[in-house]
Amino acid sequence: MKFDIPLHLPGAGTERGLDGWVFDVGALYRRLQAVSDLRCPKGVRYELSLLLLLSVLAKLSGADTACAIADWVRYHKRELRAALSLRWKRMPHHNTYPRFSRLGAATSGW
Repeated sequence: MKFDIPLHLPGAGTERGLDGWVFDVGALYRRLQAVSDLRCPKGVRYELSLLLLLSVLAKLSGADTACAIADWVRYHKRELRAALSLRWKRMPHHNTYPRFSRLGAATSGW
């Protein structure tokens, strides 16, 4: 799966697209799955790796606050649902993003 991000990102593994750089979102998602989820399982609605992926995509598009990330995700929900096979009834609320980022999630394999 690939996304065309309207930014100029230096580095290997990217290809220049018409309006930005194209990179393999699937590879990024696989790497994010290595992040340990330290949240209490009770009440968890969204997989941590998907929240991280949505955050990265929104940040690359210029979103710099939890509200901006949530707005970006909500605005692109059709494309994200199709590309990521999301079955969520609704996209994460803006309060979701600071909650998981405050955890200081431990990483493995990075």
